[in-house]
Amino acid sequence: MKQWVTGKGRAVHQVMGGAWNVYALTNDGNMILVDTGRRYRWGTLQNRIEHFRSRCSPWALVLTHTHFDHAENVARLKEALPLKLSVH
Repeated sequence: MKQWVTGKGRAVHQVMGGAWNVYALTNDGNMILVDTGRRYRWGTLQNRIEHFRSRCSPWALVLTHTHFDHAENVARLKEALPLKLSVH
């Protein structure tokens, strides 16, 4: 996974890439997810989120828009995690 760190220590992680991207923004033990990717990649998304859970707690999901390639896993994520949802 690619990672970028800001000057203030906040990290942006590319959780999944390809024809779409999913990002995790982390800071002080908190995580915000950006987009969810395609339904058929649910297992990969789930595993990569679990990778972070020992260090951060996911609490929000932001959708950049509602096209299928950005939002197909929203329902599954909401079932699995106590996320607040924001949609641009």
